[in-house]
Amino acid sequence: MNAIKAIFNNITFMSILNNATKTIFAHKAFISIANSIAKVFFARRASISIVILILLTGNALLFGQQISGVVFEMNDKTPVESVNISIVGKNVGTASDKEGKYTLHINPEYHNDTLRFSCTGYRSYSVKISDFMELNNRNVGLEKMVIELAEVVVNAKTNKSKNVIRNVWEWFTSCKR
Repeated sequence: MNAIKAIFNNITFMSILNNATKTIFAHKAFISIANSIAKVFFARRASISIVILILLTGNALLFGQQISGVVFEMNDKTPVESVNISIVGKNVGTASDKEGKYTLHINPEYHNDTLRFSCTGYRSYSVKISDFMELNNRNVGLEKMVIELAEVVVNAKTNKSKNVIRNVWEWFTSCKR
């Protein structure tokens, strides 16, 4: 009975591991490597935490790089918060925090795309990702952008709908008498 239970637990975990790696990582080579590692460790009865640690480490090595830096205002070097940092035309991006710090994971498939730093009140800065990845210092300075608008004149006018409603109300109250 214990042998059947142990086999069932291993099969159940293997199927969960299979489904999780297919769903989360969706990469055939990674799934086959993960299955091979899991089979080796289960044959030697290693703990599940070692297998999970290897899977998570493998994911970081196989899928892209992490870039980080600080976005600051060009003139006075103060950090700029809430800067949108995104890959143009893709659904990949992040925003800078209160100290202007950002971190973004970039897959190798995006190396020929453009990275854009944008924030209201500042000129956007765009750079090719492959060029940006070669830099040692990934801090970005944004230049303030002032837009002057034409003069706006506001005049007070009577509200015609208010007069219509007032007339209807006066007529209604006079009919009640």
